[in-house]
Parts: sequence; structure tokens; C-alpha cells
Amino acid sequence: MASVPQTKISSARQDLYRRMDKHNTAPLWEVLHGLIPDEPVTRCKPYLWKYQDMRPYITEAGKLITAREAIRRVLVLENPGMRGESCITQSLYAGLQLILPGEIAPSHRHSRLGRVYRGRRRAHHDGPRRLHHHPVVDLP
Repeated sequence: MASVPQTKISSARQDLYRRMDKHNTAPLWEVLHGLIPDEPVTRCKPYLWKYQDMRPYITEAGKLITAREAIRRVLVLENPGMRGESCITQSLYAGLQLILPGEIAPSHRHSRLGRVYRGRRRAHHDGPRRLHHHPVVDLP
């Protein structure tokens, strides 16, 4: 949306806005040009997380941090433009979770884009499934 030049607000408009304000309403037309910029604005920066780079960290964490201590032993992927916010975009969280044999992770629910498993077997709602020797992506 193109920027709209600022014009002087008439006294009739100011009066209208004061009356509207008493009812917790505001004129969108006065701010819309600032809400919808001409170009997308984001703090997100492009980044590629490579599993071969991340795997040593989550593997070492499995040796140093117990599942009970961590509650969720997850290596969070953070966008370089949004460090400290535990997300890869303003609306997407991603991480690598390690659950070692014999460990039990507390149940919880959330949306997911997919899940990659490594190993021979994994528990599933309809019983164990055989895994291939390479990572398997499980999409909802």
C-alpha cells in the first residue's frame, strides 16, 4: 500500500475521533498506510540449519543433561535475526528433541510440520514401527 501524504485533520474529524474514542474505536484509515508497508518488513534472516552440524550438540546434551532435568531435551533452532525468542519466524518454532532408549517424555500436544526419526524403532500410537537406517520424515 502506498504511503499516504499527511493532511491536516479538520476540526470536524477531530470531533468525530474524540466521540469514537469514548467507545474504544479508532479510524483505521488514519493508520492503515503505516500498518501495511510497501515492502515486507521482517526481522527474520535466511538461515539453513544442517542436521550434520546440529547432531553433535544434541548428542552431547544427551550425555550431560538427563531427560528428567531438562523436561524436554530440545535444541531450539533460532533465527539469527530473532535470537533469544526461541523461534525461526514470528509464528514458527522448530527444534531437535532427543529421547534416549528407556526415557519417557511427558505427553503434550502441538501442531507440527513434520518429524524426523533416527534409530531402529520408535513408539507410535498404533505400536512400534521399524525405521530405516537413515532419518525418516513423518508428516501429519
